[in-house]
Amino acid sequence: TTSKDAAFKGAGGSKVNPLFHTRQVQNQIIESNPLLEAFGNAKTVRNENSSRFGKFIQILFSGDHTICGGRVRHYLLEKARVVSQHRGERNYHVFYQMCAGLHGPVRDRLQLKTPEEFNFLNQSGVYELLDTDGMPMCDEVAEFARVEKSMAQMQIDEAQQGQVWEILGAILHLGNIGFETQEIKGSDEGSTVTTPDVLETAAGLLQVPAETLGQGLCFSLVKITGETSLFQVPQPA
Repeated sequence: TTSKDAAFKGAGGSKVNPLFHTRQVQNQIIESNPLLEAFGNAKTVRNENSSRFGKFIQILFSGDHTICGGRVRHYLLEKARVVSQHRGERNYHVFYQMCAGLHGPVRDRLQLKTPEEFNFLNQSGVYELLDTDGMPMCDEVAEFARVEKSMAQMQIDEAQQGQVWEILGAILHLGNIGFETQEIKGSDEGSTVTTPDVLETAAGLLQVPAETLGQGLCFSLVKITGETSLFQVPQPA
């Protein structure tokens, strides 16, 4: 299994009020939940807010029985959901929240569209969380604001937040890159990119040359036992 840790610690130093320190850590633990749910929960056919990962929360106490820290360990995120969802299900909440709630220059830089226009979000035909009466269960814009607040509480500054949105935006654009079959002499059937503009957008957000990204998508690198060099193997469209 694989796991990752997120640690919570209040500001250190002997001049820090212990009560303030405890409340600071408590707030961080509480405010981490919207962030974890946005990135780790998704709609399934049985649950509108299903956790797609395992989570273990550890609370640390000092000698005087006050909270002095905490740790969240998460396991086995369902990575396949990012690129493919079953009918009636959704991708992770954060993608829809970002499409709805991100505005201004950052949205323009990410070239965000509606969920219906992204292949990684439109496969299932479900874009909203609805109750049994067909009414929206949540406001995606408000939920995105909660995520931003949670990130700030977790001491993730605006620059780091911007990097997160760029990575998520790049993932969405990667799903919109088109390919077509290309015959490669002396090799198996390969592929080439048919949407260079989308490739440019994704590459820009990932801060890599578009040509390099295109090569990475159309070829895989294989190392043969006993050889020191890597070989490029064409990938089918």
